[in-house]
Amino acid sequence: MIIQYDHWSVAFYSEISYTLQGCCGKFPGGLAETAFTKTEDTKETIAMTKAEFVEKYAEKTGMSKKDAAEAIKAFFEVTADALKAGDKVVFPGTFKAEVTERAERTGRNPITGAEMVIPAKKVIKVKFSDKLLG
Repeated sequence: MIIQYDHWSVAFYSEISYTLQGCCGKFPGGLAETAFTKTEDTKETIAMTKAEFVEKYAEKTGMSKKDAAEAIKAFFEVTADALKAGDKVVFPGTFKAEVTERAERTGRNPITGAEMVIPAKKVIKVKFSDKLLG
């Protein structure tokens, strides 16, 4: 089953960007400057905090901060429930997320150099659209 949404969600993209701390690019709808900031002296990219995101989201939507925080929380709960159920979450033109199985593999202990088995596990795979970058 695929859950598909026709609207773009700033909340999910921002939270994923914040979580991965390496995604960059532009948000549709004029939010490019709100996702990441650069300090003038170091030119480092700093991810937006959750509180800052809630504030910007509230400003853009005209909601109170409390309502914006609840909407963002509800969005992530619905997304998490869908992924836990094994469903894909797809926002056309923005991103798709799904749970995949990472196979068991052999690795090395970085301290001793001894071979060890890294067990299989489920991971969330998120792919963003190239449209977000341009």
